[in-house]
Amino acid sequence: KMERLGEWHGSAIAWSRLYLSEILPQEVEWVISCDADMLFRGDVRKLMDAVFGGEDKEKGRQPVVWMSGDSQPPWRKLHPDVEKWLAVHPEVETGEVLCSGLTVINLRRWREEGWQAKVDAFIARYQDVPFLDQMALNVVFREAKAKLPRQWGCFSGDTNDDVDYNGDCAIH
Repeated sequence: KMERLGEWHGSAIAWSRLYLSEILPQEVEWVISCDADMLFRGDVRKLMDAVFGGEDKEKGRQPVVWMSGDSQPPWRKLHPDVEKWLAVHPEVETGEVLCSGLTVINLRRWREEGWQAKVDAFIARYQDVPFLDQMALNVVFREAKAKLPRQWGCFSGDTNDDVDYNGDCAIH
């Protein structure tokens, strides 16, 4: 599967996020995926507290994928190649573009609800997408994703004035 991904920006380890439901044993129901440049402070179990306490009451659903917010300025300005790609593909809807650098996935629901087929269809259709794993997660899970609380998406180059670095957080 990795060989068919071609020359996209990223690496096989980053792309593997898209196949964790197949790579990991069926008894693994949840996974935290993070880039190698993530630094966790405090108690990482608090990340899962944020996920389990984050049910979207208005929509009556629990997301399948939680991702951190991205750096400022807005993500599209940081990555003009994504803006160009989206202009060529106006049919693609992303919702708010979140960062795959820290992703919490409910693998049980991913499997039960057939999300892998949707991910595979996206990859097959869009051979030219930049930031494959991030864009696939944002597009495919557009209605089944949630943003992690701010302290789980700090970027080292941002001011992050609203984050207590002495508390539980993740710095990218």
